[in-house]
Order: sequence, then structure tokens, then C-alpha cells
Amino acid sequence: MPNLTGLTVSTARSTLQQLGWTGQFSQTEGDFDLTKAGQIESFSPDANQVVGKNQTIQIQVYRGPGGGTTTTTTPPGGGH
Repeated sequence: MPNLTGLTVSTARSTLQQLGWTGQFSQTEGDFDLTKAGQIESFSPDANQVVGKNQTIQIQVYRGPGGGTTTTTTPPGGGH
């Protein structure tokens, strides 16, 4: 199990899938942090632990404004 702290959920999923993982995430909201919204705050099992191929991984994700995990996409040109 790699260290997932600070990764986005999609990056963490891709990283684990490259290692052969086909399981699921069980996601809960973490602390409010504007600069880290959408990033993984904590996870279980811990880094360096053996994870089953189909195992569910618990992740806690920093939340942004309005609660929940937010993703903001800016169109080309900054949306102006």
C-alpha cells in the first residue's frame, strides 16, 4: 500500500490500479481546508501494509466550501 496522503481520489485510484488493485474506496469527509480540498487526508490500511486485490480502502478527504469534496475546473482562458 503506497502513501495516499495528499493525493486526489482519482490519482490515488490510478496509482493503486497500476499496482493491480481492483477494489473500491469508502470515502468520508475530512477537515475543512481550502488549499487541500479534494485531497486525501488519511486512509486505512496504512502505508506499507499488504492490501488485497479487491479490498475496500477507507479514505478521508479534505472538504472545501459548502461541505463535501469539490473539484473546480477553469475553462481555457480563465473563463473570461
